[in-house]
Amino acid sequence: MHTINDPVVPFTSPIWENISPGSRVVIHGKPHHHHGHAQDFAVELISGSDVYLHANFRFKHGHHKEHHIVMNSCIYNSWAQEIRVKNPIHNDDHFVIIIEAHASHFDIAVNGHSVASFNHRGPYQAIRALGIKGEANISKVHFEGFSNYSVWGGVHDTHSSHYSGYGTASYNPPTFNQTF
Repeated sequence: MHTINDPVVPFTSPIWENISPGSRVVIHGKPHHHHGHAQDFAVELISGSDVYLHANFRFKHGHHKEHHIVMNSCIYNSWAQEIRVKNPIHNDDHFVIIIEAHASHFDIAVNGHSVASFNHRGPYQAIRALGIKGEANISKVHFEGFSNYSVWGGVHDTHSSHYSGYGTASYNPPTFNQTF
């Protein structure tokens, strides 16, 4: 298992090897509050300018004024159809979000309860980074079900330096070609 403690949001973390069925990203945290109300945040699995999974945790008093998880993808600069499910996170809730890869989809669970299944809309093996942006305090992120943790953080080119500015208004996503 590879663990990142207390990352500052917004942040990206390279994923040092291909995601495969059984790979999991586990995120521990708590939403930020503004005047006593939880605020929106998003978790993304990305590669260059492509977003293979965008899971936006929205709150009634947040920017979008709804209490849903809105999931989508943006491949080749084209957003697909949104999928909305009930957001089980409330004010002051600590959360554990688990995103688990399967051959055809991602399962998303919050605090031990399955909340959504999101079908792959592109080759999920292309994913090279995890991004978290918006209004959340993240205490820990860990990656499970990967086979080569010992080489994570090595000299592999995952293009992670290209994500500088992720989650900010000035972010300009990178573009690069990938081979599988």
